[in-house]
Amino acid sequence: MNDYLEFIHTDDLSVLSDKCTAKRCTHFRTIAELYIFAEKLQDLECKKALIQRLCSHILERRQDGKSFAPECSVVRKIYQATAGGDPIRVLLVDVRKTCKITIEQVRDLPNEFLEDLIKSFQASMDTMRPREDNFFNKGAQYYMDKVGGSD
Repeated sequence: MNDYLEFIHTDDLSVLSDKCTAKRCTHFRTIAELYIFAEKLQDLECKKALIQRLCSHILERRQDGKSFAPECSVVRKIYQATAGGDPIRVLLVDVRKTCKITIEQVRDLPNEFLEDLIKSFQASMDTMRPREDNFFNKGAQYYMDKVGGSD
């Protein structure tokens, strides 16, 4: 609540301005909680600022060179408190499309998130490949020729 009041008075989220240095970004939980609060108040400016801050922390690099990604508990918290199609949900799905997901993580993620993730992958596949360039139009011969090494 103090962080939200700070934003209202200063248009800044200084608590979230520090760079993340550990293997996990500790700001994601705070961003989720503030976003949920701003959602309840329908404060669009705060929600936009939080999405921008979330993106900046995702784009930071860990010491091992990898990006930060919100933990499953953060995804679950956001999915419990927001409606389908909310911009932060779309962002979380897009981020997870670029990350490896372990079986343990799949078990910890909400089913609705996993459904959104699958739909997003399917939509990406539809735009990446024309409908004609699929198994049903190519037939078995195409794949048999690939095994034989001919194109």
